[in-house]
Amino acid sequence: MGSITRSQLIGKDVYNPDGSYIGSILDVGFTIGSGQMTLVIKISKTETIELEWEKVSAAQDITILKENLDLNTVKKTIIQPAQPEPVQQLNPQQKGGFLSRRGSPKEPEHTGPVTCPTCGNPATWVPQYNRYYCYTCQKYL
Repeated sequence: MGSITRSQLIGKDVYNPDGSYIGSILDVGFTIGSGQMTLVIKISKTETIELEWEKVSAAQDITILKENLDLNTVKKTIIQPAQPEPVQQLNPQQKGGFLSRRGSPKEPEHTGPVTCPTCGNPATWVPQYNRYYCYTCQKYL
């Protein structure tokens, strides 16, 4: 049998040789210094175990262990819930306006020059404030 990739293992079910279900492969790990490969197996919503690759008999559509594993005697790790990333607050000058994909201010698309509705003179796009400004009236549109 050839090599198997991490992506081929993730999510596969793990069974004892007697057919009893153990869990599903959550990730693959390596022990620093020895290069020993382990499978991180999710056995419940909140618990995982680590199992040495040497204990695997076969791995393809499912993973089968060489010997029965008793989950009552295995060291379990509690899965920590993911912490939400903090929301970045915008300063008042960044609120509103049009943003490009890179997050920089982008002038809105229009068909011709923008004029001030009060005086009729051309308005100027000010990227810092994401708005048009009329220098004649000295105000933002």
